[in-house]
Amino acid sequence: MLFSLPGTVVKFWPPAAIGFNPLGSLRSSLMGGLAFLAAGSSIASSQVTEAWVQRSQDPSSQQFAHTVGIDGFGNVVVGGSWGSDRFTAKYAAADGTLIWQQRPALAAGSPASVRALAIMVEGDVIVTGPATGVGGDQDYVTIRYAASDGRIVWESRYQGPAGGHDVPAAMVLDAAGNPIVTGTSNNGSAAAGVESNGNDIFTAKYAASNGALLWERRYNGPGNRGDTAAGVAVDNQGNVVVTGTSRSDSNGDGLFDNDFYTAKYAASDGALIWEKRYDGLLNVGDLAAALTVDHLGDVLVTGSSGGYYTAKYAGTDGALVWSRRYQGPGLSSDAASGIAVDGNGNVFVTGASGSGSAGQDLDYYTAKYAAADGALLWEKRFNGPGNGDDRAAALAVDASGNVVVTGTSTSPPVAFDTFGDYYTAKYAAADGAMIWEKFHNGPANGGDSASGLALAPNGLVAVTGSSDSDAGTGIRSSMATVLYREIPPAASFAGWVAGFGLYGAAASPGADPDRDGIVNGAEYILGGVPVLPDLTLQPAVTRSGQSLLLSFFRVDASETPDTTLIVSTGSDLTAWPQKFTIGATTATSTPGVTIMENGSNPDFITVAFPSGQDMRRFARLEITVAP
Repeated sequence: MLFSLPGTVVKFWPPAAIGFNPLGSLRSSLMGGLAFLAAGSSIASSQVTEAWVQRSQDPSSQQFAHTVGIDGFGNVVVGGSWGSDRFTAKYAAADGTLIWQQRPALAAGSPASVRALAIMVEGDVIVTGPATGVGGDQDYVTIRYAASDGRIVWESRYQGPAGGHDVPAAMVLDAAGNPIVTGTSNNGSAAAGVESNGNDIFTAKYAASNGALLWERRYNGPGNRGDTAAGVAVDNQGNVVVTGTSRSDSNGDGLFDNDFYTAKYAASDGALIWEKRYDGLLNVGDLAAALTVDHLGDVLVTGSSGGYYTAKYAGTDGALVWSRRYQGPGLSSDAASGIAVDGNGNVFVTGASGSGSAGQDLDYYTAKYAAADGALLWEKRFNGPGNGDDRAAALAVDASGNVVVTGTSTSPPVAFDTFGDYYTAKYAAADGAMIWEKFHNGPANGGDSASGLALAPNGLVAVTGSSDSDAGTGIRSSMATVLYREIPPAASFAGWVAGFGLYGAAASPGADPDRDGIVNGAEYILGGVPVLPDLTLQPAVTRSGQSLLLSFFRVDASETPDTTLIVSTGSDLTAWPQKFTIGATTATSTPGVTIMENGSNPDFITVAFPSGQDMRRFARLEITVAP
């Protein structure tokens, strides 16, 4: 996280024109070439609570959740299917109250669902999934919903040239909010009379404003058989990377084996930049599952190839940088399902791995690899209390590099519950030590299977999936979404801002949820209330001889280890050579700083600095808040 409170806090010109640029003009940004990097983490000492659970309620139909996201205010958006209808719902961060839902009533036998969703900066929601089109086959359908009420802003449909099944699998937004969708589209060849043999990987980019098609690309592998997309990502230039599985007869045995296929397309027109195929050691069973792009634009892909297989490709030309393989202790198949990177480019993968036990059950297996060479940094296995199959489905990395994993864990047999529960765990960035873990067992005590995960600032973790609503018989399934909330220590900025019910982006130090021009970080120090406008908190400016005095109040509660105060001064707005560190007392501060203790009342802080012979001086208050 980058955060600063720069800008011209105090501005002086010749004595006859002494002026003050109020704190209300500050905004979260980077100026004067200074960046304030968050350091440390308060999460390790946090507790986590199940804030709320939302379940769909319709005994007449099956409901399945596939994907979840969190917007800038901590509200949770879920996508899936409700009977034969696509379903999208938005829930309030505070208590899970339904804000809006979209469930178009479709004709019988016309199934549709949401397979992926993304949330735009302004809060609008874009979803994609298959829906029945002309002739009864499925088309790509991508829809933008308004943040406030879920009304449809635009809808785009794609039907492939063969009129067969076209099914999107994944979606990502670029920096401008344009959605890129990838999936599988039938090309009409249907070799050997099986439609899946004629499937291609199809990727399309749409305009954020109106859903107009910007470009499209189709890939048909050398075997003219089934090619299936698994994931899509964009790099920092807006170029698009897709991965999936493609069939070929690479070893000439006529069996048309599966290979990893990864391609990079240009942001502007979708021109192919490079493509790579990976055929594993045994020439069979190579299934790409997920991909991501690191901060340098390099591409990470994971899946299964005789065990976990993870590869890093150079963003420039697709050259293989490194690859890593993992085979667990058991004889059953090991398959990675998710991948993520931290801010340093280190790579996390998760999935399911055979335990080697007599029952050959599966465990969660999560590993962290070094960015440079893929060296194993740590690994963790999880065998649930039921000693049955435990399958991780998704993972995500927080701002401190800790990783959260979710999926399904078989629970001990109780009544009908021989299925599983949601199991979510958070591991420490440094060594994989367990920070917290949570199970969720639905009220029917049946099978609960997590499929989607999303994180947001201030310790929000949303998990969604499907949950039996009929005592584990498997006849009826409901969508179940759980919001976990990490409770930071009270003596911290995060604890303070959470006390006002602020979550997500609205709880960041640089946010201004009450729109009074004073960001949260300044309200914390100066004694403001972040949800009520207050324009009385500005520092005061006075003169003492040849010195200028900057004075303000600091509340005792803000003297926490995660907060640092510095006043910087200079003769222009490009350099700030003189710095005054403000400690807990005058004695622990830079000379020139005076702190008047007021007991339980706010301390009065004065910083004296020379005005300079030209009587022009600038100063700013820099506030650094650790995550």
